Amino acid sequence: MILVVDDEEDIAEELADLIESTSREVVYATSALEGLEIAKKNVIDLVITDMRMPQMDGAELVRKIVDYYEPDRRPSFIVISGHLGASDDLLHLNDVAYTLVPKPVEVELLLETIASIEKVDNA
Repeated sequence: MILVVDDEEDIAEELADLIESTSREVVYATSALEGLEIAKKNVIDLVITDMRMPQMDGAELVRKIVDYYEPDRRPSFIVISGHLGASDDLLHLNDVAYTLVPKPVEVELLLETIASIEKVDNA
C-alpha cells in the first residue's frame, strides 16, 4: 500500500487518484499526524510525503515512521518539496533511504520513481 501525505487536500487526493489509476493500492492523509496514524495501523510499502507541513514536516514524519517499523519492514520514502534547501532539511535522515522529488511534481517522473522503488523492493 502507498501512503500519500500532503497538507493540501486537493494535491493529496490528486496524487492518490493518479497513483491509484496505475492499479496500485493508495491511501492519503492531509496532515503528517494523520499520515503517521495510518502508517501505524496499516502495512505501508511506500510513503510519498510533502516536506513543508504544519505541526510536523515530512522529514519528521519519515523519522517517526522509521522508528515505528521493524528494520526489515520499513517502507520506502519519496519526499516532495519545492523548497531549494530541502536537501539540507533532510540531512538528519542520513541512515534512511529516500528519493527527493521537486515541486511542481512531474507526473512521469513520479510514476517512474515509484516503479523503480518497487523494482528494487521486489528484487
